[in-house]
Amino acid sequence: MIDLLSFVVVVLFNPLTLLAVFAWAVWMLRGTAGLPGPLSDGQRRGRVLALVALVVLVAGFGLCGGAGTVMGLVGLRETSAEARAYAPLFLVPGLLGLAVASLCLWLMRRYRRQDAP
Repeated sequence: MIDLLSFVVVVLFNPLTLLAVFAWAVWMLRGTAGLPGPLSDGQRRGRVLALVALVVLVAGFGLCGGAGTVMGLVGLRETSAEARAYAPLFLVPGLLGLAVASLCLWLMRRYRRQDAP
């Protein structure tokens, strides 16, 4: 029988869960970005949760992607063959993490709601 902690770890760190959170956040921000006038309480809460989700994704993917990119670049500069062999294992996922963080940041800026004058 699977215990609760294992279930939570599997669900929270599943890439499909992250993709679902990302898709929901984009859907919520896109749906409320162009609405005229003030938002209802539910729409405001939804936007706040979507922005928090995107900020967490930007922070997580940005920090891990940056660390992986730096470790990969440092590994490429090493003189040992073993370090150079492991460098792409850090560099490629690091660059992908930075790309995902950049996409989330771009979406946050694109669907930012402008305040009425």
